[in-house]
Amino acid sequence: MENKICFKIVSVFSLLLILLLNISCKKSLNGPVENTMLPDENVIPGSRNYTWTIDTIKTDISDVLVVTNIWGSSPNDIWAVGFADMSSIEIWHYDGKTWQTDSVHRKLASIYAIYGFSSNDIWIGDSEGNMWHYTNSWQQITCIHPIQYSYGFTIVSIWGNSPNSLYATGYEQNGVTYTRASIWKYNGLTWDSLQVPELPLAFDYIQVHSVTGDIYLTGYSYSEAKGLINYAYVKDKDSYKKLDETTDILSLVSVGDKLFYNIGRKLYYYQGGKLQLWKDFSAFFPYNHFFARSSKDIFSASPDGILHYNGSDVALLFRGNYKFGNAAIFDKDIFIIANDNIRPNASGANLIIHGKLIDDK
Repeated sequence: MENKICFKIVSVFSLLLILLLNISCKKSLNGPVENTMLPDENVIPGSRNYTWTIDTIKTDISDVLVVTNIWGSSPNDIWAVGFADMSSIEIWHYDGKTWQTDSVHRKLASIYAIYGFSSNDIWIGDSEGNMWHYTNSWQQITCIHPIQYSYGFTIVSIWGNSPNSLYATGYEQNGVTYTRASIWKYNGLTWDSLQVPELPLAFDYIQVHSVTGDIYLTGYSYSEAKGLINYAYVKDKDSYKKLDETTDILSLVSVGDKLFYNIGRKLYYYQGGKLQLWKDFSAFFPYNHFFARSSKDIFSASPDGILHYNGSDVALLFRGNYKFGNAAIFDKDIFIIANDNIRPNASGANLIIHGKLIDDK
Protein backbone atom coordinates (compact mmCIF):
# COMPACT_ATOMS: atom_id res chain seq x y z
CA MET A 1 0.00 0.00 0.00
CA GLU A 2 1.41 3.40 -0.99
CA ASN A 3 2.20 5.70 1.94
CA LYS A 4 1.17 9.24 1.05
CA ILE A 5 2.64 12.19 2.93
CA CYS A 6 0.09 14.90 3.52
CA PHE A 7 1.10 17.77 5.78
CA LYS A 8 -2.44 19.18 5.83
CA ILE A 9 -4.24 16.24 7.45
CA VAL A 10 -6.39 18.44 9.66
CA SER A 11 -7.36 20.71 6.76
CA VAL A 12 -8.14 17.83 4.40
CA PHE A 13 -10.49 16.09 6.81
CA SER A 14 -12.08 19.40 7.81
CA LEU A 15 -12.74 20.02 4.12
CA LEU A 16 -14.31 16.56 3.73
CA LEU A 17 -16.56 17.30 6.71
CA ILE A 18 -17.66 20.57 5.09
CA LEU A 19 -18.32 18.85 1.76
CA LEU A 20 -20.53 16.31 3.52
CA LEU A 21 -22.46 18.96 5.45
CA ASN A 22 -24.78 19.55 2.48
CA ILE A 23 -27.28 17.63 4.60
CA SER A 24 -29.40 19.97 6.69
CA CYS A 25 -32.84 18.40 7.01
CA LYS A 26 -36.26 19.96 7.07
CA LYS A 27 -39.66 19.04 5.57
CA SER A 28 -40.49 16.73 2.71
CA LEU A 29 -42.26 16.32 -0.49
CA ASN A 30 -45.16 17.37 -2.62
CA GLY A 31 -46.73 20.81 -2.92
CA PRO A 32 -46.39 24.14 -4.75
CA VAL A 33 -43.14 26.14 -4.68
CA GLU A 34 -43.11 29.91 -4.36
CA ASN A 35 -41.98 31.73 -7.53
CA THR A 36 -41.27 35.36 -6.67
CA MET A 37 -39.19 36.74 -9.55
CA LEU A 38 -37.81 36.10 -13.04
CA PRO A 39 -40.93 34.72 -14.81
CA ASP A 40 -40.36 31.44 -16.66
CA GLU A 41 -43.75 30.75 -18.29
CA ASN A 42 -42.15 29.76 -21.60
CA VAL A 43 -39.93 27.04 -20.08
CA ILE A 44 -41.13 23.47 -20.73
CA PRO A 45 -41.47 21.38 -17.52
CA GLY A 46 -38.86 18.63 -17.22
CA SER A 47 -40.05 15.06 -17.69
CA ARG A 48 -40.07 12.59 -14.79
CA ASN A 49 -39.95 9.48 -16.95
CA TYR A 50 -36.58 7.97 -15.94
CA THR A 51 -34.96 4.60 -15.58
CA TRP A 52 -32.40 4.36 -12.77
CA THR A 53 -29.32 2.17 -12.34
CA ILE A 54 -26.63 2.02 -9.67
CA ASP A 55 -22.98 1.56 -10.63
CA THR A 56 -20.29 0.65 -8.11
CA ILE A 57 -16.76 2.04 -8.28
CA LYS A 58 -15.06 -1.16 -7.20
CA THR A 59 -11.86 -1.25 -5.17
CA ASP A 60 -10.20 -3.89 -3.03
CA ILE A 61 -11.84 -4.36 0.37
CA SER A 62 -8.69 -3.00 2.09
CA ASP A 63 -8.49 0.19 -0.01
CA VAL A 64 -9.66 3.59 1.23
CA LEU A 65 -11.42 5.69 -1.41
CA VAL A 66 -13.88 8.57 -1.11
CA VAL A 67 -15.24 9.94 -4.40
CA THR A 68 -15.63 13.72 -4.10
CA ASN A 69 -16.43 15.10 -7.56
CA ILE A 70 -17.59 14.23 -11.06
CA TRP A 71 -17.48 15.80 -14.54
CA GLY A 72 -18.19 14.58 -18.05
CA SER A 73 -18.22 15.71 -21.67
CA SER A 74 -21.04 13.27 -22.53
CA PRO A 75 -22.93 10.32 -20.98
CA ASN A 76 -20.25 8.05 -22.48
CA ASP A 77 -17.29 10.05 -21.12
CA ILE A 78 -17.50 10.67 -17.36
CA TRP A 79 -14.65 11.24 -14.90
CA ALA A 80 -14.89 10.81 -11.11
CA VAL A 81 -12.14 11.80 -8.67
CA GLY A 82 -11.53 11.65 -4.94
CA PHE A 83 -8.99 10.88 -2.27
CA ALA A 84 -7.55 7.50 -1.36
CA ASP A 85 -4.69 5.78 0.39
CA MET A 86 -3.14 5.27 -3.07
CA SER A 87 -3.04 7.86 -5.86
CA SER A 88 -3.50 5.04 -8.38
CA ILE A 89 -7.21 4.74 -7.50
CA GLU A 90 -8.10 8.45 -7.26
CA ILE A 91 -9.11 8.92 -10.93
CA TRP A 92 -11.91 6.90 -12.54
CA HIS A 93 -13.45 6.94 -16.03
CA TYR A 94 -16.80 5.77 -17.40
CA ASP A 95 -17.05 4.90 -21.10
CA GLY A 96 -20.81 4.34 -21.18
CA LYS A 97 -20.49 0.74 -19.95
CA THR A 98 -18.05 0.40 -17.04
CA TRP A 99 -16.11 2.45 -14.50
CA GLN A 100 -12.34 1.85 -14.59
CA THR A 101 -9.11 3.32 -13.23
CA ASP A 102 -5.78 3.10 -15.05
CA SER A 103 -3.99 2.22 -11.74
CA VAL A 104 -1.18 4.71 -12.47
CA HIS A 105 0.62 6.17 -9.43
CA ARG A 106 0.82 9.95 -9.80
CA LYS A 107 1.99 12.90 -7.73
CA LEU A 108 -1.47 13.58 -6.34
CA ALA A 109 -2.83 14.26 -2.88
CA SER A 110 -6.57 14.49 -2.15
CA ILE A 111 -8.57 15.54 -5.23
CA TYR A 112 -11.64 17.74 -4.82
CA ALA A 113 -11.65 19.70 -8.10
CA ILE A 114 -12.33 18.63 -11.68
CA TYR A 115 -13.55 20.63 -14.68
CA GLY A 116 -13.30 20.33 -18.45
CA PHE A 117 -14.33 21.69 -21.82
CA SER A 118 -14.18 18.56 -23.99
CA SER A 119 -13.16 14.91 -23.89
CA ASN A 120 -9.53 15.97 -24.45
CA ASP A 121 -9.38 19.09 -22.28
CA ILE A 122 -9.92 18.30 -18.57
CA TRP A 123 -8.30 19.70 -15.42
CA ILE A 124 -7.97 18.34 -11.88
CA GLY A 125 -6.43 19.96 -8.80
CA ASP A 126 -5.53 18.54 -5.41
CA SER A 127 -5.00 19.56 -1.79
CA GLU A 128 -1.29 20.27 -2.33
CA GLY A 129 -1.62 22.61 -5.31
CA ASN A 130 -0.88 20.00 -7.97
CA MET A 131 -2.62 20.83 -11.25
CA TRP A 132 -3.03 18.07 -13.85
CA HIS A 133 -4.34 18.40 -17.42
CA TYR A 134 -5.83 15.67 -19.62
CA THR A 135 -5.22 15.79 -23.39
CA ASN A 136 -5.49 12.09 -24.30
CA SER A 137 -3.39 11.36 -21.19
CA TRP A 138 -2.89 12.94 -17.75
CA GLN A 139 0.11 15.28 -17.40
CA GLN A 140 1.13 17.40 -14.44
CA ILE A 141 1.22 21.04 -15.54
CA THR A 142 2.32 22.81 -12.38
CA CYS A 143 2.32 22.80 -8.60
CA ILE A 144 0.85 26.05 -7.29
CA HIS A 145 2.83 26.90 -4.17
CA PRO A 146 2.79 30.52 -2.97
CA ILE A 147 6.24 31.29 -1.53
CA GLN A 148 4.94 33.24 1.45
CA TYR A 149 2.64 30.41 2.53
CA SER A 150 4.73 27.42 3.50
CA TYR A 151 1.74 25.04 3.61
CA GLY A 152 0.83 25.83 0.01
CA PHE A 153 -2.47 26.02 -1.85
CA THR A 154 -5.40 23.62 -1.41
CA ILE A 155 -7.49 23.56 -4.60
CA VAL A 156 -11.16 23.20 -3.70
CA SER A 157 -12.80 23.88 -7.07
CA ILE A 158 -12.05 24.59 -10.74
CA TRP A 159 -14.35 26.36 -13.20
CA GLY A 160 -13.88 28.12 -16.52
CA ASN A 161 -15.75 29.89 -19.31
CA SER A 162 -13.20 28.94 -22.00
CA PRO A 163 -10.00 26.88 -22.31
CA ASN A 164 -8.02 30.12 -22.00
CA SER A 165 -9.97 31.45 -19.02
CA LEU A 166 -9.96 28.97 -16.17
CA TYR A 167 -10.17 29.61 -12.41
CA ALA A 168 -9.00 27.59 -9.40
CA THR A 169 -10.23 28.52 -5.92
CA GLY A 170 -9.31 27.38 -2.45
CA TYR A 171 -7.08 28.53 0.35
CA GLU A 172 -3.43 29.16 1.19
CA GLN A 173 -1.93 28.31 4.56
CA ASN A 174 1.15 29.37 6.47
CA GLY A 175 0.30 27.41 9.58
CA VAL A 176 -2.34 25.26 11.20
CA THR A 177 -4.40 28.18 12.47
CA TYR A 178 -4.22 30.74 9.62
CA THR A 179 -5.89 30.46 6.24
CA ARG A 180 -6.47 33.03 3.49
CA ALA A 181 -8.79 32.86 0.47
CA SER A 182 -7.07 32.42 -2.88
CA ILE A 183 -7.97 32.48 -6.59
CA TRP A 184 -5.66 31.51 -9.44
CA LYS A 185 -6.40 32.01 -13.15
CA TYR A 186 -5.15 30.17 -16.22
CA ASN A 187 -4.72 32.28 -19.38
CA GLY A 188 -3.94 29.46 -21.78
CA LEU A 189 -0.25 29.45 -20.90
CA THR A 190 0.31 29.98 -17.17
CA TRP A 191 -1.51 29.90 -13.82
CA ASP A 192 -1.28 33.26 -12.02
CA SER A 193 -2.56 34.47 -8.66
CA LEU A 194 -5.35 37.06 -8.67
CA GLN A 195 -5.41 40.00 -6.27
CA VAL A 196 -7.72 38.96 -3.42
CA PRO A 197 -8.32 40.80 -0.12
CA GLU A 198 -6.86 39.24 3.04
CA LEU A 199 -9.88 37.10 3.91
CA PRO A 200 -9.47 34.41 6.61
CA LEU A 201 -11.55 31.83 4.77
CA ALA A 202 -11.49 29.39 1.85
CA PHE A 203 -13.18 30.12 -1.46
CA ASP A 204 -14.91 27.12 -2.99
CA TYR A 205 -17.51 27.65 -5.75
CA ILE A 206 -16.73 30.20 -8.46
CA GLN A 207 -18.48 31.21 -11.69
CA VAL A 208 -18.41 34.27 -13.95
CA HIS A 209 -21.72 35.81 -15.02
CA SER A 210 -21.97 35.42 -18.79
CA VAL A 211 -23.50 38.90 -19.31
CA THR A 212 -22.13 41.21 -16.60
CA GLY A 213 -18.73 39.58 -16.13
CA ASP A 214 -19.21 39.66 -12.34
CA ILE A 215 -17.39 36.89 -10.48
CA TYR A 216 -19.70 34.94 -8.14
CA LEU A 217 -17.98 33.23 -5.20
CA THR A 218 -18.85 31.21 -2.13
CA GLY A 219 -16.54 30.45 0.75
CA TYR A 220 -16.36 29.00 4.23
CA SER A 221 -14.44 29.17 7.48
CA TYR A 222 -14.42 26.84 10.46
CA SER A 223 -13.43 27.29 14.09
CA GLU A 224 -14.25 25.49 17.31
CA ALA A 225 -15.72 28.70 18.69
CA LYS A 226 -18.04 29.59 15.78
CA GLY A 227 -18.36 26.29 13.91
CA LEU A 228 -18.92 26.34 10.14
CA ILE A 229 -19.64 29.78 8.61
CA ASN A 230 -20.47 30.14 4.90
CA TYR A 231 -20.09 33.28 2.78
CA ALA A 232 -21.45 34.68 -0.48
CA TYR A 233 -19.14 37.10 -2.33
CA VAL A 234 -19.22 38.89 -5.65
CA LYS A 235 -16.46 40.73 -7.50
CA ASP A 236 -18.00 43.46 -9.62
CA LYS A 237 -15.71 45.91 -11.36
CA ASP A 238 -12.63 46.09 -9.14
CA SER A 239 -13.91 45.24 -5.66
CA TYR A 240 -14.92 42.15 -3.70
CA LYS A 241 -18.20 42.50 -1.83
CA LYS A 242 -19.57 40.21 0.87
CA LEU A 243 -23.27 39.58 0.20
CA ASP A 244 -24.10 37.17 3.00
CA GLU A 245 -22.64 35.35 6.01
CA THR A 246 -24.63 32.39 7.31
CA THR A 247 -24.54 29.05 9.08
CA ASP A 248 -26.76 27.64 6.28
CA ILE A 249 -25.03 25.59 3.58
CA LEU A 250 -24.32 27.86 0.60
CA SER A 251 -23.45 27.09 -3.02
CA LEU A 252 -23.77 28.35 -6.60
CA VAL A 253 -26.43 26.87 -8.91
CA SER A 254 -26.74 27.30 -12.68
CA VAL A 255 -30.36 27.16 -13.83
CA GLY A 256 -30.53 27.36 -17.60
CA ASP A 257 -28.67 30.55 -18.52
CA LYS A 258 -29.10 32.05 -15.03
CA LEU A 259 -26.74 31.89 -12.06
CA PHE A 260 -27.92 31.79 -8.45
CA TYR A 261 -26.66 31.68 -4.89
CA ASN A 262 -28.27 28.77 -3.05
CA ILE A 263 -28.63 29.86 0.59
CA GLY A 264 -30.62 27.62 2.90
CA ARG A 265 -32.49 26.10 -0.08
CA LYS A 266 -33.51 29.53 -1.37
CA LEU A 267 -32.19 30.64 -4.75
CA TYR A 268 -31.06 34.27 -5.03
CA TYR A 269 -29.73 36.25 -7.97
CA TYR A 270 -27.47 39.32 -7.74
CA GLN A 271 -28.93 42.57 -9.02
CA GLY A 272 -28.75 46.20 -7.99
CA GLY A 273 -25.87 45.55 -5.63
CA LYS A 274 -27.73 43.00 -3.50
CA LEU A 275 -29.28 39.52 -3.45
CA GLN A 276 -32.83 39.14 -4.76
CA LEU A 277 -34.99 36.09 -3.99
CA TRP A 278 -36.03 34.01 -7.01
CA LYS A 279 -37.49 30.78 -5.53
CA ASP A 280 -37.88 29.36 -2.04
CA PHE A 281 -37.49 25.56 -1.86
CA SER A 282 -36.87 25.37 1.89
CA ALA A 283 -40.16 23.64 2.71
CA PHE A 284 -39.76 21.02 -0.03
CA PHE A 285 -36.05 20.23 -0.56
CA PRO A 286 -34.60 18.96 2.75
CA TYR A 287 -30.98 19.14 1.50
CA ASN A 288 -29.13 22.08 0.03
CA HIS A 289 -27.68 20.32 -3.03
CA PHE A 290 -29.36 21.26 -6.36
CA PHE A 291 -28.68 20.25 -9.98
CA ALA A 292 -30.64 21.85 -12.80
CA ARG A 293 -31.23 21.86 -16.54
CA SER A 294 -33.76 24.68 -16.44
CA SER A 295 -36.02 26.57 -14.03
CA LYS A 296 -38.57 23.74 -14.40
CA ASP A 297 -36.17 20.81 -14.31
CA ILE A 298 -34.34 20.85 -10.96
CA PHE A 299 -33.06 17.87 -8.93
CA SER A 300 -32.16 17.64 -5.25
CA ALA A 301 -31.27 14.96 -2.72
CA SER A 302 -33.33 13.90 0.29
CA PRO A 303 -33.22 11.20 3.00
CA ASP A 304 -35.57 9.18 0.76
CA GLY A 305 -33.72 9.62 -2.55
CA ILE A 306 -33.69 12.06 -5.49
CA LEU A 307 -36.39 14.74 -5.73
CA HIS A 308 -37.50 16.66 -8.82
CA TYR A 309 -39.11 20.09 -9.31
CA ASN A 310 -40.99 20.57 -12.62
CA GLY A 311 -42.10 24.16 -12.19
CA SER A 312 -45.19 23.46 -10.11
CA ASP A 313 -44.46 20.71 -7.56
CA VAL A 314 -41.84 18.37 -6.14
CA ALA A 315 -41.89 14.56 -6.49
CA LEU A 316 -39.63 11.65 -5.54
CA LEU A 317 -38.03 10.14 -8.67
CA PHE A 318 -35.48 7.71 -7.21
CA ARG A 319 -35.85 6.02 -3.83
CA GLY A 320 -32.75 5.14 -1.82
CA ASN A 321 -31.15 5.91 1.53
CA TYR A 322 -27.77 7.22 0.41
CA LYS A 323 -25.42 10.09 1.10
CA PHE A 324 -25.48 12.04 -2.17
CA GLY A 325 -22.69 14.18 -3.60
CA ASN A 326 -22.09 16.19 -6.77
CA ALA A 327 -23.63 15.38 -10.15
CA ALA A 328 -22.94 15.52 -13.89
CA ILE A 329 -26.10 16.39 -15.80
CA PHE A 330 -26.83 16.12 -19.54
CA ASP A 331 -29.86 16.47 -21.83
CA LYS A 332 -31.16 12.97 -21.06
CA ASP A 333 -28.85 11.66 -18.34
CA ILE A 334 -27.83 12.52 -14.79
CA PHE A 335 -24.98 10.88 -12.84
CA ILE A 336 -24.93 11.48 -9.07
CA ILE A 337 -22.21 10.49 -6.58
CA ALA A 338 -23.54 8.47 -3.65
CA ASN A 339 -22.31 6.51 -0.64
CA ASP A 340 -24.22 3.48 0.60
CA ASN A 341 -24.01 4.48 4.31
CA ILE A 342 -23.11 0.91 5.21
CA ARG A 343 -19.48 0.25 4.36
CA PRO A 344 -17.65 3.61 4.36
CA ASN A 345 -14.22 3.55 2.73
CA ALA A 346 -14.67 -0.10 1.69
CA SER A 347 -15.42 -1.92 -1.53
CA GLY A 348 -18.87 -1.04 -2.77
CA ALA A 349 -19.24 2.19 -0.77
CA ASN A 350 -18.69 4.56 -3.71
CA LEU A 351 -21.72 4.52 -6.00
CA ILE A 352 -22.85 6.41 -9.08
CA ILE A 353 -26.63 6.77 -9.42
CA HIS A 354 -27.49 7.02 -13.13
CA GLY A 355 -30.85 8.38 -14.26
CA LYS A 356 -31.70 8.04 -17.95
CA LEU A 357 -34.64 9.93 -19.44
CA ILE A 358 -37.09 7.86 -21.47
CA ASP A 359 -38.79 9.70 -24.31
CA ASP A 360 -42.39 10.48 -23.43
CA LYS A 361 -44.80 8.74 -25.78
